Amino acid sequence: MSVPQVAIVGKANVGKSSLFNLLVGKRKSIVINIPHTTRDRIIDYGEINGKNFMFIDTGGFSKQTELSPYVLNQLSISLKRANIIIVLFDATQPPTQEDEELMELVRKYNKPILLVVNKIDVKKSQENINEYYKFGEIIPISVAHRRNTELLEKKLLFFAEDRERREKIYTAKIAVIGKPNVGKSSMANAILNEERVNVSPFPGTTTDSIDTEFKYENKSYLLIDTAGLRRKGKLKGEIEKIAALQSILSINRANIVTLVVDAKEGITTEDKKIASYAQKLNKCLVVILNKWDTVEKKTETLQKTKEELFFISYAPIVHTCAIKRRNIGKLLHWIEKIVEEYKKRISTARLNEDMQKVIKRYPPFSKRGKEIKIKYITQASISPPTFILFATKPEEITENYKRYILNNLYRLYKFTGCSIRIKFKSSRAKLTNTD
Repeated sequence: MSVPQVAIVGKANVGKSSLFNLLVGKRKSIVINIPHTTRDRIIDYGEINGKNFMFIDTGGFSKQTELSPYVLNQLSISLKRANIIIVLFDATQPPTQEDEELMELVRKYNKPILLVVNKIDVKKSQENINEYYKFGEIIPISVAHRRNTELLEKKLLFFAEDRERREKIYTAKIAVIGKPNVGKSSMANAILNEERVNVSPFPGTTTDSIDTEFKYENKSYLLIDTAGLRRKGKLKGEIEKIAALQSILSINRANIVTLVVDAKEGITTEDKKIASYAQKLNKCLVVILNKWDTVEKKTETLQKTKEELFFISYAPIVHTCAIKRRNIGKLLHWIEKIVEEYKKRISTARLNEDMQKVIKRYPPFSKRGKEIKIKYITQASISPPTFILFATKPEEITENYKRYILNNLYRLYKFTGCSIRIKFKSSRAKLTNTD
């Protein structure tokens, strides 16, 4: 089940960023480290009663500024991908024409909407609050003083749980991710074995992510194609920003991320950042070297790819030619295998027998040189595979030792294509409710 995406929209200076920071539980917004996304779009994760949400802080809505065409396009993408929309108003002033226009835009998307009126702690706000009821039921809050924010969180939980009840279950949701013009749409067409997605030799020809259901071996999958946008008007210099936003939102929705790379061009900084982001979200990964027929030094290219993407060595690499549908069967086989690995569970007895040998071979030490005892390991959950190790001083275990444990979990149990999560807890902790 993908994490619910919540878009926070509103005019400038209504308190969107303050509400965003409150919901993600941080004083300072954390910006996804993909080039050109930090100015107008901030994305981060927050937790409400143990449930994760993805929050999107959008640019201020206006049709009068120079940047408005770009802001409106980014806003449109956020609204299309969001599962829940928070429309934030400023109670210190009555509704304006721009508020009316924003509501007209938001309603077109037929998504659950929470109408939230901020700054109710300001004295003059009381005379304006009632006017906002013309848009529907409102939640009056004060972000600054944390007034009534619990009600907003309860509503978010309700909408998220309702979405889960209604959402169709797929064997996997597969995101086709990559830079513009690497052949993402051709790859989507090859997987679907038909021309459902527009293909063009020019960069940026698709204007939105496209979801398509398909069957493989009598199982239902959802394919999410995220190509770039057309170059037009003032958006000419903003294509990378919008493509990056689409990729972030699509990665969040997917179980499996297929990173499409131009094999002749090789791995770029952008490819590494996409892979790193998918890894941080514990998404399964497959690397696709597309346009393989254009590569002369194939062995060298494959080796170079492995070296550049060493941090996701668990991800299989498939070389293809999408427009000729070469190796698409192999790609689908890997996807099927990864789904199995993603749901694989290792018995506690086997884990402890195997991992105690690993720990004995190289025991952990604290920064002060004292040995730390790891007493027990268990697999807490699947999808993604999550392991908990109970130790005497878990807070002193180094990053190098965590990597050592992680590498051995891959060596012993494969988990091909899966990003394994490991957690260290005090050996005094109860072994119940560990995930």
